[in-house]
Amino acid sequence: ELLRLHPIGSDVGELVKTLEGAGCVVKEENLDSYYNYKKFKKREEWWDKDMVAIYDIKYEKASPFFVILNYLIWSGTVQINKDGKILDVGIHRGRAY
Repeated sequence: ELLRLHPIGSDVGELVKTLEGAGCVVKEENLDSYYNYKKFKKREEWWDKDMVAIYDIKYEKASPFFVILNYLIWSGTVQINKDGKILDVGIHRGRAY
């Protein structure tokens, strides 16, 4: 559903507004650690797409009841090109415990 609102190639600013409005914390990653991966062949496809920034997404939601059993975390990344357009979105759902 998120990609229907903000498809690949659309402006990242609107996506960030949507995510933050839903309660996500969105911050830009330090690319120094990602540049180390550039040395490895299987990671080069990231850089072939003109990626210049990565935003880290995190959403935590605890149920008021049974917090330990229902504490969910959504996390992911958004890859952005030099024009501020979305190249890729990856979201993962997991439990904190």
